Amino acid sequence: MRSVNFIILGLLFISFLSLVVVEARKKNPQDKRPTHIEPELYCNSCQAIIREILKKIGESRRESDVADALSDICSQRNYVEYEFPPPDMVKGCHAFISGWDELIEKKMVNRASNADIENDICLKRTRACLGVDPSDKSKKVQENPGFVKINDKEVPISADGQININGADL
Repeated sequence: MRSVNFIILGLLFISFLSLVVVEARKKNPQDKRPTHIEPELYCNSCQAIIREILKKIGESRRESDVADALSDICSQRNYVEYEFPPPDMVKGCHAFISGWDELIEKKMVNRASNADIENDICLKRTRACLGVDPSDKSKKVQENPGFVKINDKEVPISADGQININGADL
């Protein structure tokens, strides 16, 4: 009888340890936020990615449309109108998309509407914007969208996201 109690106690202990290991392996969404990317940039990148995908697919929920939109989502030309300069947005896009591309695709295909998808992905699911104050502007925030500053001079960004420094007096 004593050996049966010992075996049961051993099995309970092993089950408890297995549960602890499984819970420890579950990744917290905030663990995916890279330390080399500012939280504001990471959040703004998430928001911009969702907005740009919606611009490309509209109301479509077809997986092929979403996949096509995702294929070039980190292109600089997509980020001329956002808070951070396009090169920073591209960095933020790559950092965000590398951890969440499958979730974004699944959520975009299965979304109920376009209205709440940004909050669902950027706040609830990925927690990319958790703890980020949208009114707290970074020093890197671009003051005049469509321009970047080089040597304290504004240089225009073309529609395709390119910067022509050859014709600029820098």
